[in-house]
Amino acid sequence: MSGASKPKLYTIPSENGFIDTLASGLLDRHKGAAENLSKYRILLPTRRACRALRDAFLKQSHGQPLLLPIMQPIGDIDEDELMIRMADINGLYIPPAISPLQRQILLARTIQAIGDLDISPDQAMALAQALGQFMDQILIEGLSLDVLDKIVPEDFAEHWQITIDFLKILSEHWPKILEENGVIDAADRRNRLVNALNQLWQNEPPTQPIIAAGSTGTVPATRALLKTIAHLEHGEVILPGLDVDIDEESWNSLNESHPQHSLKELLDELEFKPADIPYWEKTQTSENNSRADLLREIMRPAETTAHWARLQPDQFGKALEGIEYFACDTQQDEAMLIALKLRETLETPEKTAALVTPDRALARRVALICRKWGIELDDSGGRSLTSTYRGSFFTLCLDCVSAKAKPVALLSLLKHGLCKIDGFDAKTQTAIVAGLDKDFLRGNVAYNDIYGFIEDNPNLSKNQKNFLKQIDKLLDPLTSLLQQPDASFQDFLKAHIQLAENLSGEDTIWVEEDGEALAALLSELLAHAHLFPPLSFSAYSDILEQLMAQASVRPTYGTHPRLMILGQLEARMVRADVMILSGLNEGSWPPDVGHDPWMSRPMRKTYGLPSMDMRVGLSAHDFGQCFCAKHVVLTRAERTQGTQSVPSRWLQRLDTILKAMDMSLSDLSKGPYKSWVSATTAAPESISPYLRPAPTPPKDKRPKTLPVTAVESWVRDPYALYAKYILNLRKLDDLEEDMSAALRGSLVHDIFDRFIKTYPENLPYDSSDILMGYAIEAVGVHADEPGFWAFWKPRFERMIDWFIEHETEWRESAKPGPTEVKGTYSFDDLVFTLTAKADRIDSLKDSQAAAIIDYKTGQPPTTAEVRAGLAPQLPLEALIALGGGFPDIVANDIGYMGFWRLSGGSQAGDDVPVKPKKDEELSDFIESARDGLKTLIETFENPDTPYYSLPRPNAAPRTAYQNYAHLARVQEWAALDDPDGGS
Repeated sequence: MSGASKPKLYTIPSENGFIDTLASGLLDRHKGAAENLSKYRILLPTRRACRALRDAFLKQSHGQPLLLPIMQPIGDIDEDELMIRMADINGLYIPPAISPLQRQILLARTIQAIGDLDISPDQAMALAQALGQFMDQILIEGLSLDVLDKIVPEDFAEHWQITIDFLKILSEHWPKILEENGVIDAADRRNRLVNALNQLWQNEPPTQPIIAAGSTGTVPATRALLKTIAHLEHGEVILPGLDVDIDEESWNSLNESHPQHSLKELLDELEFKPADIPYWEKTQTSENNSRADLLREIMRPAETTAHWARLQPDQFGKALEGIEYFACDTQQDEAMLIALKLRETLETPEKTAALVTPDRALARRVALICRKWGIELDDSGGRSLTSTYRGSFFTLCLDCVSAKAKPVALLSLLKHGLCKIDGFDAKTQTAIVAGLDKDFLRGNVAYNDIYGFIEDNPNLSKNQKNFLKQIDKLLDPLTSLLQQPDASFQDFLKAHIQLAENLSGEDTIWVEEDGEALAALLSELLAHAHLFPPLSFSAYSDILEQLMAQASVRPTYGTHPRLMILGQLEARMVRADVMILSGLNEGSWPPDVGHDPWMSRPMRKTYGLPSMDMRVGLSAHDFGQCFCAKHVVLTRAERTQGTQSVPSRWLQRLDTILKAMDMSLSDLSKGPYKSWVSATTAAPESISPYLRPAPTPPKDKRPKTLPVTAVESWVRDPYALYAKYILNLRKLDDLEEDMSAALRGSLVHDIFDRFIKTYPENLPYDSSDILMGYAIEAVGVHADEPGFWAFWKPRFERMIDWFIEHETEWRESAKPGPTEVKGTYSFDDLVFTLTAKADRIDSLKDSQAAAIIDYKTGQPPTTAEVRAGLAPQLPLEALIALGGGFPDIVANDIGYMGFWRLSGGSQAGDDVPVKPKKDEELSDFIESARDGLKTLIETFENPDTPYYSLPRPNAAPRTAYQNYAHLARVQEWAALDDPDGGS
């Protein structure tokens, strides 16, 4: 090779910050002639590393102007320059790279066309993504697809042969598709460019200085380029964290899970030993007990761990200085501890800290905790587009149409901060949405579209109607596509984009990082939308959600000047004063490499692919680079998602080494941080429980009119009456409440009420068919809901059979009377009115006495509860009837009071009469109820009488009916030993 010289290889040890040491070395080399820096071309692993080096130059030059070197990622080749220079040799033409999205779509189409698989379009897209990632591995390693069918010997399981047959998509069909489109895979193109540059520099060595820094040479093409650069007259290769003091036995025993393995492959190719590699430009290292020595022991290959027996108790005393370790109970505790460490760092001027973790969920937790303190942190690892502010709005638009604007989907969209309906200012829109939420969209609300909702709700205000009509108009283009069996992906996407723009206002959805990322994805999707076959709305929705989940949004570089959250690759290059290494559990750091769905381990080895353990080795190298910082904090959670976790293998090895020194990991837990974390969640030293509520509103605020159903609440839980009728607080129904629970009572009442009104004299012969017809009609649109009618139809059938049989027998002695009849009863001397709406009041034929009937779909009260005044509804309705309070009903006596339980269960129905004792009459129940109510009225007319919460716990209403228990804070005071609840 022309211009070849002895390879110039250097390393920056893990104890030194790589980027800062690289910058200081170059500045020191050209002290007094800083302009010479502009002659350098520096190749780094990532764009973020380039930005970090630029900042390091700025920091170390104290802001003085500098002509910086050319800095570029090692795989980001200046193609134009390369083509011009290669033209003089043998020319260079490399086809353009296919975009990842276009490749995924074409692979998905190929899978559906030739694969013997019955899968949906979104499943084909997911499979295409996995297949593309596997193909990238093959291309990166420079392997041939032509030999795939030769790597499955007969002794392998049959399913591997099936897999290899499927992979013929890559070897037989995919090259033809690439040729037809005039493109190549991006990994292939990158390899070709790197190889072309390698060839150029071999034939025409550059005269400018070239430095390749920070790369471990895991990619074969990159490794070859590093070899060439090392031999250039003006070339230098600077390796990150090479262990130059590793013993030969360990060096020869390295496997792919060791942090030095990739560096060993590079040095073996260059025929170098670690001890031959000098440090870069005046690198400062400690002579004894360095952190690197401790790291070497932690990472020892299994074959040489016998050396641990020679460890001395005080061997790593100095190396342990500056290491802290915290094992927290949960991930939330871990996040709080990390946040406290970060916040503490800010107390020291100019001090920096970096959180390094592969656990993105943990990183988000830390960022959210810091945000509460006014500290804004962004995770350099990025987050999924679907979880961003604008990405979530885009998906909510789709969800609203998909759900046919049902309450949850509609309100989620309308309450999103980006949603702005044209013609309504922010204040008016907020009021309208709040009104719709509170008054119209709660409970079991059924409608097929917004227009139907408007028609079904005449009480909507004019503003609300106009608002909803505007929403309906905006949703219509995408909704109309939903109703088609198939449509083009392009039509779906255009209508979706138009809806998002119309709902968000001018340009607001496309700004900032997440908006720009969304716009980039959708622009590319529009460009390739014609590649999709016609598909359904659900398939479009699934594909879009999948693609958005794949897209990552990374924050602007350097959001906070002194605090960082870094991914592992970024942390390899950057060094902060405090390095916090978190999520140190097996499966997280190091990662669980799992299994390759395409090839077994022996097949990968036969084919030439690296072992899956290589990911562990790279992760170990990143850990080692950070572990050797001057001040390092190691954290883990002992339980993750409710299950016990396993400490990282590196922590286990460190613990083993510490035991040889008569220490343990717990000895590294320093400072009050865990106690501070506990203090954030611990109960206070003394607790003063909230006493039982006992409000005493003034007399003029106390209710003068109540329904009979409220009297039971008055007796059992006066506070509930106070909250409902004095504070005027009403429990909001759930959104999209379970129809089975919400409809059962009202449907049963409506069905049988209609039947009695229609047939008051004689029962028709086809009563069962008529009642079932009423039931189907009453269910209406709910009959099409999944599982609803299938569950309730057999219950209605059993209920109807019981009702007809019982009604036939009942009418032999009674005559049906008014249903759903309203009445009142006044205590004139007390200025109080009792109201009621009775389900049914019949008359007994023999005595002309009234029969008070109440339908129940749940468990009715017992006679004992009625007698005790805890369930006074029927006696009070009888009181109103005897007092002439029900229009057109003359009742001189009450001959029957009872509950007709209609459940449709194993016991379809039951007549549960209120029966007096032998020495009692029904009139005794009525008189007792009247006296009890009068006493209540007189007692609560006194403004000093409190409305206690659950004054008699043994008579408390069932939990399901305690709608104000949270307001009364029952769980606080109910645990007190004081039988009076502290009142």
